[in-house]
Amino acid sequence: MEWLYWAIFCSTVENGEEFAPEVEEFLEEMEQRDGMRLTPGYDPNIKSIRVTLDPVRMIHRPLIWYLVSISFSGREKWGTSHDSHRSLSVL
Repeated sequence: MEWLYWAIFCSTVENGEEFAPEVEEFLEEMEQRDGMRLTPGYDPNIKSIRVTLDPVRMIHRPLIWYLVSISFSGREKWGTSHDSHRSLSVL
């Protein structure tokens, strides 16, 4: 349900109490349409990813890390050969 609150109302379950009837109605319609019942309950081990609400974990990397990474990916691109016999390989 966390994901539904975020996807439809851009809210959280805690802050979106007024949306509860609409979410319940949506779930009921989905169950009727799909012909299956969702089991009630909440599993705290399962977390939805809400890209506009959840914090972003950033890792600082020095510029040299990116330069080395680009140089290795460039070697892979330039060192591969083509399967086509009509064109020349890159190297």
